[in-house]
Amino acid sequence: PPNTAVTYDVTLVSFESGKESWDMTDAEKVADAAVHKDRGNAAFKAGFLDRAARCYNKATSNISYDKTFSDEIKGQARDVRKACHLNLAAVCVKQQKWADVITNCDKVLEADPDNIKGLFRRAQGHMAQQDFYEAELDIKHGLVVDPDNADLATLSKKLKVHQKAQNKKESALYGKMFKASKPDTKQGADSNVPEADTAEPPAAA
Repeated sequence: PPNTAVTYDVTLVSFESGKESWDMTDAEKVADAAVHKDRGNAAFKAGFLDRAARCYNKATSNISYDKTFSDEIKGQARDVRKACHLNLAAVCVKQQKWADVITNCDKVLEADPDNIKGLFRRAQGHMAQQDFYEAELDIKHGLVVDPDNADLATLSKKLKVHQKAQNKKESALYGKMFKASKPDTKQGADSNVPEADTAEPPAAA
């Protein structure tokens, strides 16, 4: 009848686990890594950040060693690794794990120094850690590669605001330090004046 709950009994007839990485060919490792990357993307879009991070880490671990790969498969593995590290950086931005943001971007930029997403996200990490000098280097590099990049331009404006606030704070701090270390000139001048001779003059003979 309509609106009646239906109950099913399901029996597992057989179960076959996937291959372990050491049983895979090089091509299978890259294909498996790509599957985990796609699962990570789906989890990220759904807001399951921890699950996404696990998928991306699983993908990169399967293809971290590529010395035996052919040139073609090595190139495929490199592309999957780059995508996973960029996406891991995006996950870490949302989780505010800034050191991990920088670490993942470093791995991308070692192989692809002009990668815009890597430069942008690493600059975000440096800014969050108040390392404004390194953030400025990444932003400037990115704008040389892509002068019209709107995200980098916006980040550059935010950086200038932070730098201005930091400079103002440092100026106030140094001003207080200078004032505290400055000698009291009035007290110093008074200390050089000889004390008055208050002794009684000798009696006349």
